[in-house]
Amino acid sequence: MFGNAKAFIFLVLLVGCTLFCTAQTIKGLPKRQKRIQIPFQYVNNFIIVKVKINGLPMHFILDSGASQTIITKKTYSKHLSVNYKNKVTFYGSDLLSKLHAYPIANTDIALNNIAFTQQMSYVLEEDYLALETFVGMPIQGILSMNHFDNLVLEINYKKKLITISEPNKIDYKAYSTIAFTMEGNLPYINSLVTLQNKDSIFTKILIDTGANLSLMLHNETHPKLALPTNFIEGKFADGLGGQVNGFIGRLNQFTFGNEIHKDIICHFQALPKVKNHSVFKNRNGLVGNKLLSLYDVVFDFYYNEMKLLRKRKCKGNKFDKSGLAYYATGEKLNSFIIENVIENSAAAMAGIEKGDEILKVNKASGNYLNLNIINAKLQKKAGTKIKMTIRRNGKKLRKQFRLKDLI
Repeated sequence: MFGNAKAFIFLVLLVGCTLFCTAQTIKGLPKRQKRIQIPFQYVNNFIIVKVKINGLPMHFILDSGASQTIITKKTYSKHLSVNYKNKVTFYGSDLLSKLHAYPIANTDIALNNIAFTQQMSYVLEEDYLALETFVGMPIQGILSMNHFDNLVLEINYKKKLITISEPNKIDYKAYSTIAFTMEGNLPYINSLVTLQNKDSIFTKILIDTGANLSLMLHNETHPKLALPTNFIEGKFADGLGGQVNGFIGRLNQFTFGNEIHKDIICHFQALPKVKNHSVFKNRNGLVGNKLLSLYDVVFDFYYNEMKLLRKRKCKGNKFDKSGLAYYATGEKLNSFIIENVIENSAAAMAGIEKGDEILKVNKASGNYLNLNIINAKLQKKAGTKIKMTIRRNGKKLRKQFRLKDLI
């Protein structure tokens, strides 16, 4: 066990929502088109799509864990018909903080050459968390999947393509199928989890493309949920409205459709001390992009089915082995500041401190350095040598260490 330590993930999750769910989707695709393809960027394990909101170009995170589409930058509201008399409230990622937003009726949302008209969306009262600092590029909002009602949405993580089609237009016979239920515009599946103590439990899991992790379980939502022997404790995520506290360890196995993922990294979220847990929709956890990206994933919102085609080797167990948490800042988001250093980690032993600025990791520096590059280098196998140049109090320092497993 590593006490008082922190690992860093960003989680986009809106729960306990009192937003009005009145979106109206298109009835079908444009004539003569069986499918529409939408390219996306896959940055720091987030799906980033280009959208136009009432003609305004923006970058949004595609988020199946958000019940409604949210514009995070209030500066855009002057171009939109915002109803400031009708403030609404929802819970943030910490499942405790109350956040406020204002509705925008009759929003037109365009992705590539497909458009959803007369939609309901919301603008945050304030930018509770600058998403771009954790993604590493400008982000103006979160795109809910509720607009795709009665349509089929396929995510190809390798080709970075989203394909939208009508039901039964594409043959998915080679795919395995998992039924899901829609509750509050969010998709849930049932899955078997086996803990390290060999206890097996059936769980209700949210499918969340707005989470850049593999798997999260909520503590205290099942009497048998127990932490593994070795874990990291502390804040492991930031999200809309607050910190996500808990533990990081490994599960014996997680059953996902007809596949079993063994020894998978799992985040255990410590639930807030509140009497009413109804806002959690009785769920036990969520699956994020690190696991979903092993597949071509199809959301069939007509039949309420998720289809999976295994395409890639498991990378769901890739995890930072330096002990560093960091974020992007600056006008061009090209300055990388260390937010935390895990006690007794490789980076801590090398003398790296909170507040240091990362200038170079091995041979990557300047315009060739970004969050994706830093993540990739610090998630390599244990024993890999890392040479890092940092800036502290205006002085450049060179540090060297070897990655090591913490869990």
